[in-house]
Amino acid sequence: MTEIRTTSDLLKALRENPEWKEAVRLELFGDRLQGLPDLISENSRQIAAIGEKADRAFELLGALTERMDRVDAQIGALTERMDRVDAQIGALTERMDRVDAQIGALTERMDRVDAQIGALTERMDRVERRLQRVENRLERVERRLQRVEGRLGRMEGRDLEREILAQPRAFVRRKDMTAVRAVSSDERYDISARLPEEEENELDLLDVILEGTALDGERAYVAIEASITADRHDIERSHARALLLAKAAGAKVLPLVICEEEPEASIVALARRHRVALAQKQRGVFVAAPLLG
Repeated sequence: MTEIRTTSDLLKALRENPEWKEAVRLELFGDRLQGLPDLISENSRQIAAIGEKADRAFELLGALTERMDRVDAQIGALTERMDRVDAQIGALTERMDRVDAQIGALTERMDRVDAQIGALTERMDRVERRLQRVENRLERVERRLQRVEGRLGRMEGRDLEREILAQPRAFVRRKDMTAVRAVSSDERYDISARLPEEEENELDLLDVILEGTALDGERAYVAIEASITADRHDIERSHARALLLAKAAGAKVLPLVICEEEPEASIVALARRHRVALAQKQRGVFVAAPLLG
């Protein structure tokens, strides 16, 4: 029998006696060696499961890699767009800087214009105040002139009235009336006194009343408004006061406006519409009219 003193002796003996190997294994590992195949099978299944999971993980990783590639591409495209946007923003910023500069220059110009306008406004205020003072003086002068013109008009009108009273036949056509004479103040009073007070006062304002004989032989009167320049009021007053005179005297009346200056065409037309005779001193009759009443 071989004497075993070293590990090499043991290994040589086992090689020479293969049946000892099983006994040594059982001695060394016992029951654990019998369950080793099952453990290996379980480990194989777990490794296979892990392999499947790893395969799925690799597939997912591949898909994620593709998605990441697409994301990278999109990010690249977005980066390019952002670069373009940045460039555009830069260009816009430069333009805005130029606009700001222009606005600043315009603001300065507007400030100068505002200052100039302010100065002009002050000057205009002073001018307006001076003009207002001038206008006030002109108004006072105009009022004085109006008073003077009124006085001159009344004086000239009285002169014309005196001429009519002095030569009544010179102002009435023979074809309208004969034996013309001026009605005295007393006679005028007697005639107007027949009217109510308001109408009496109105008739007393008539410039001249003449009396004569109409073509039919009846007594008639002439209601005269004398004016340097005939106007609408003269026409209307002559017509209204002629009606009052016809009412008070109970006779026919010729309304007549006598003026020194040539009447305007509109006044001639108005006289025709109101059926008022219109004559200019030393020029004759412009409008003939029938007797009222």
